[in-house]
Amino acid sequence: MDRKVLLESATRLDGRKLLALFTVVVATILIDSEVGVVSDFIPEKISSSAGISLFVCTAIIFAISGFFILSYVKQIGKESGATILHLNRTHKLVTVVQYALVAIIAFVVLQIVVTLQYNTFSLALTISISYGLWIMTMALLARAFYSWYKSIAYRSESQSKILILILGFSMVAYVTNGIFLIANYLV
Repeated sequence: MDRKVLLESATRLDGRKLLALFTVVVATILIDSEVGVVSDFIPEKISSSAGISLFVCTAIIFAISGFFILSYVKQIGKESGATILHLNRTHKLVTVVQYALVAIIAFVVLQIVVTLQYNTFSLALTISISYGLWIMTMALLARAFYSWYKSIAYRSESQSKILILILGFSMVAYVTNGIFLIANYLV
């Protein structure tokens, strides 16, 4: 597919198409997760042509859907004129990370298709980049909630302040969780 055609399709996403896209992504994630859980029990099936085809299809779905979602978020950001959290710079960073992850996964797919093996360093790099982006995003959200809390601290109801504070602490908990998870996966 041509990049221009994909970009035009992504900018025309409406609520129904976006719901369909997210349904496909969630279904793919569920299938991928379940295969990952049982993969130790069915190594012959995973390394068969059907297992490799499933992996390749999953990678393609994630690459294409990621592109659509990024394009949609960019469109929404432009329409809303949002400048919160340096949205434009954050979007550019996420886009670069997404392309890097797609390139690494494409390299892994190529390795699997050609040699029926893959380099675990590529997967460790993918995990590091993914979790690093997740940690950064959650840290930005925590900072946003803290700023929001500070801006309404003296003029709002205590119930609203408590809710915002809880959301901010939740983001801090996600950051902490991400740091421990990446350390656990890489060790």
